[in-house]
Amino acid sequence: VLDVTLAPGAELLQLYGYEMRRHGRSIRIQLPALFAKQHRRITMKVRLRAPSAAPQVLADVKLRYVCAADFTAKSLATAARVAGTYDPAVVQRSLQREVFARGQQVELALTTRQALQEYARGNVKKAQAQLRTRLRAIQRLNVKLSSKRLRRSLQATDKILRSTRAAPSSAAGRATIKAGKASAYELAK
Repeated sequence: VLDVTLAPGAELLQLYGYEMRRHGRSIRIQLPALFAKQHRRITMKVRLRAPSAAPQVLADVKLRYVCAADFTAKSLATAARVAGTYDPAVVQRSLQREVFARGQQVELALTTRQALQEYARGNVKKAQAQLRTRLRAIQRLNVKLSSKRLRRSLQATDKILRSTRAAPSSAAGRATIKAGKASAYELAK
């Protein structure tokens, strides 16, 4: 279990790929089992109401687990810190391209999921427009990011877009919905 307590002024906008329970500023994320040398990536979109140039605590994070060797309850705790700026040059220098690409990949997954819901309702044109708009925006970003992982995600989403040519009620349309949902789920992980 991962417990995250957001600092005052921090607001969780989105948690990608995991279920959570929320109580005020506290968020509990159920993680799948982890074994030696495994890791899980938790991607959140957070807004700070009053960013500061000085490092500030974004959240307190605590991982609680049961040790497989002796079955005792253990925990690890840390504080996630962040510094805010309105200076675009500072943002550009500190940008971690793979982290940013990961965020874009997850946003692509969310758009894909929403578009497939529209497609399943018969709103084919709306679904296609959502996918095209997001694809174009992320393709432009990836010119600068040069992320292979994001490029593969774009290709998978483009394949879903091409598949929406079939009527949603057809066998091909139902297959598009099923495969697209699975693809979006994998992208959001």
